[in-house]
Amino acid sequence: MKMKKIFSMLLAASCLFGLASCGDDDSNLATQLSTIKVLSSQTSLQACPDTGSVVLDCEPVKAYVSDADQSWLQVEVKGDSVKFYAKQNLTTESRNAMLTIKKNANDSVMLNVDQLGMIFIVQNKVDIMQVNDDANSYYFNVKTDYEGKVVSTPGWITAKFEDSRLKIDVASNEEGHIRVGYVAYSCGNFKDSVKVTQYDFEKDILGNYELWIGYNPITDVMERKVDAVLSQNANGLVTLNFSALYGKVTVPLQFPMTFDSDSISLSINSGDQVASYKDKKKGWTYFFTVFASPTGSILPSVDANGDTLLLNKSGIITAHMQYDKKKGTYGSFSGLAYNEGGYSAEFKRMYIGAFSASYPYKKYLINNEWWASLYDMVLVKKEK
Repeated sequence: MKMKKIFSMLLAASCLFGLASCGDDDSNLATQLSTIKVLSSQTSLQACPDTGSVVLDCEPVKAYVSDADQSWLQVEVKGDSVKFYAKQNLTTESRNAMLTIKKNANDSVMLNVDQLGMIFIVQNKVDIMQVNDDANSYYFNVKTDYEGKVVSTPGWITAKFEDSRLKIDVASNEEGHIRVGYVAYSCGNFKDSVKVTQYDFEKDILGNYELWIGYNPITDVMERKVDAVLSQNANGLVTLNFSALYGKVTVPLQFPMTFDSDSISLSINSGDQVASYKDKKKGWTYFFTVFASPTGSILPSVDANGDTLLLNKSGIITAHMQYDKKKGTYGSFSGLAYNEGGYSAEFKRMYIGAFSASYPYKKYLINNEWWASLYDMVLVKKEK
């Protein structure tokens, strides 16, 4: 019985000793609170070269930021204050650094220093599309901390930043073709540009052309070419016109075209009637466009009676007109279409079919074959 009491007392004592030891370990692991008091601070800086400071209730022995942040933020200790100097922020992004202030080796405090990014906004910026050859001026309001800088312009454009605006002056176009240039500008590390396009539809788009057929852009060779005229009538209808032999008869072809002034593009629709003529013996013959893929496949439609139409009105081929010194003014035709089944085809070929009726049903296709096949077409304007 006596031995039991002694054992119990030893066990209790060992438990108390163990608890005391655990408490001491927790105390050693806990983070010590800093005794440094921050009396005042200015740690949010402007994008321009700016200065901040922290005033303390002691004289710290050291203050610093990381090596990476030292490239833009310099720190020094002056008595009970820490001063820091930020370089100009040349980006539109804000940045920050962690400032460490030490009273001694075991007592420190950390504060975040942040600097705003610069503000540089060319408001409502859009590319300029001028559809005449006249001289003109354009203005964009600018919201910024600093003055922007025009880096480059072509010779026919002048630009500058003044009075919180970007001013762009476009000279009259006497070059006789579409021209495109860029106003490149910067502010700090920020860079951007405004694209300027200038042309006159009647002077620079309408006129005499060559239609290249079977053109290979790698070899820069076409299989054949025909003379064509792009014209506009009094009602505003734009047409591409050229002639071709149908048997022994020269047939004038007229392709209705849609011109888009914003993209400077000319489009032809599948299924358009492009010619007709009357033979004394055989009567009328009608010519329609039918577009096909590069391999020659088409997207026919079937009407309510089950008859096959050799066209799909969703088909459009488009030439985006442009200019280079080698070809001059030109545009390459291509497009895409869908039929009722959701199938699509890339159009780079245009068949012209001769039909015995005024609608292009398969059953009316003369000799059940295409009269002409035009593919890999490029429209190239002739020099005056």
